[in-house]
Amino acid sequence: MHTKWQTFLASQGASFDPDGLVQHFGEPQHELEAVLTGQEILCDLSQYGLIRVSGPDAEKFLQGQFSNDIRLVTPERGQLSSYSNPKGRMLANFFIFRWQDAYWLLLSADLSAGVVERLKKFRLMAKAEIEDLSSEYVRIGLAGPDAQSLLTKATARADLPTTDWASVDAGDMLIAQLPWAGVQARLVIGKPEATQEIWGKLVQAGARPSGELPWNLLQIRAGIGLVSRNTTEKFIPQELNLEVLGGINFKKGCYPGQEIVARTKYLGRQKSRTYRLLSPISSDPGTSIHGSTLEGQAIGQLVACAPNGKGKYECLAVLRIDNAGEDLRLASERGPELVVLDLPYPTEAA
Repeated sequence: MHTKWQTFLASQGASFDPDGLVQHFGEPQHELEAVLTGQEILCDLSQYGLIRVSGPDAEKFLQGQFSNDIRLVTPERGQLSSYSNPKGRMLANFFIFRWQDAYWLLLSADLSAGVVERLKKFRLMAKAEIEDLSSEYVRIGLAGPDAQSLLTKATARADLPTTDWASVDAGDMLIAQLPWAGVQARLVIGKPEATQEIWGKLVQAGARPSGELPWNLLQIRAGIGLVSRNTTEKFIPQELNLEVLGGINFKKGCYPGQEIVARTKYLGRQKSRTYRLLSPISSDPGTSIHGSTLEGQAIGQLVACAPNGKGKYECLAVLRIDNAGEDLRLASERGPELVVLDLPYPTEAA
C-alpha cells in the first residue's frame, strides 16, 4: 500500500491488520450490516495486487499466456482470465483491464510478485514491460444500489460504465463496473492524490467507509473466487467456474495448460466445480472439505471465506461434483457442518 494512501486512510479512522489491509473503520459489525441493508459501502481494495504490462508486444505476449482472448480487452471493456502452469493448474486468476496504453491485472495480492517473476521469465525477446505496481496505485471499490448515482455526483461524469466489465478512462483514474450479482459495484484505480479526492466526495455523498470483509462477502456472493497463495496451482480454470463466468476462450489458440483445459471440455467429464457454502466458523483458503462416503479423503477445499454479518460465514469452495450433495464437513470428517447455498449463475456448462 502506498504510504501516502495509508496515512490518508488512517486519518479517516481505518484500522489495519498486520499485512496492512484495512480491517474496519471503527464499526466492523455495522459495516457488514450495511451490505445486508443495501447501503453503499466504500472499500480500500489492497487485497488485490496490481500488475501493469505495457509495451509494443504486450498484447501478443499476454495472448500466448492467458486463458482468455486478450485481443478482446479494450479501453472500454475488461474481462476475467487466468494464468496456468503446463499441467493446466492455475498460478493465478484475475480481472484484466486496458488503461493508459497498458494491461492492468488485479489478482490476489499475495501472488503479485510471483506472477511478475514468472511472466518475466517467459517474456524472452518480447518488447513488454511487466511491473508490480501494488504499492504505487490505489484500488478502491464502491458497491450498493445507488453506487452509480453517487459516483456520477462525485466525478461529474456522464459516461460512467453501466454494464458488467465496462470501463472508462477518467484521465487520472480507471473506473470499471464489476459483475457482482444483485448489486452495483464499481472499481476505481488511480494515484493516491486522485483517489483521495474521489474518496472524500463519495463519503460526502453518503458512502460508508468499510474494511475488506464486506467487499469480500460481495465477491463471494457473486460466485467469483480468486486463487491465492494457499491454493495456487491447485485448480484448473473450469474448477473455479471460469468457463461459465466467461474467463476461458476455447478458440484463441495456445497458452500454458491449454491442452488440459480443452481436453476437460471436449474429451473428459469435469469432476469438480465451485460451490457457495455456509459455515459456522471462519477458515483459511486451502482448508479441506470432507463428505460422508470417501472415508479419510477430502472432496474439496476452500477458496474464500467472509463473515455474513449474521454470525455465520459464507465461503466459496471447489468440491467434487459427485460428492457435493453429501453431509459436508470442514477440515475433517467430524468438523463443523457446511450447507450448500445457491450461486447467482447457472453452472450447466461446468
